[in-house]
Amino acid sequence: MSPSQEDLEHTLGYRFNDRCLLKRALTHSSCDSAGGNNQRLEFLGDAVLDLIIAAQLFARFPEADEGDLDRGRASLVNGNALATIAEQAGIKNHLIVGAAHLKHHPEPSRAMLEDALEALIGAVFLDGGFEAARKRA
Repeated sequence: MSPSQEDLEHTLGYRFNDRCLLKRALTHSSCDSAGGNNQRLEFLGDAVLDLIIAAQLFARFPEADEGDLDRGRASLVNGNALATIAEQAGIKNHLIVGAAHLKHHPEPSRAMLEDALEALIGAVFLDGGFEAARKRA
C-alpha cells in the first residue's frame, strides 16, 4: 500500500483488513483494472449511508414524521454535501483514474468525489461491518 493510502486510512480513522477493498473504492471506472472499479462499492455505500443517516434522524427526532425525516436525510445525503466531505478528506489525492480520462479532465469532478466517498463507506462496511461504517459516516 502506498503511503498516501495509509494517510487516507488515518484520515478515515479506519485501517482496512482487506486492502484490496480500499484500492477498489478509489478506482474510477475509467481504469481498466483487474481488481475492478468502485461502482459496485458506491452502490452499497449509498445504501449503507442512507441507513446510517435514517437511523440517526429517527433516534434524534422522535416526534418527526416520515416527511420530516425524509427531508432531513435528503438535506444531509446529497451530491453536494458528499462531494464537500470528500474534498475535506482529501480523497481527490488518492483517486486512481485512467490516463485517457485524466488527459481531458485533470481534476476529479464533484460527482467522482461523491462516488468515491460512497464507495469508501461501502468498502468499510464490507471490511469491518455496520458499526465500523457508522462510526466513519
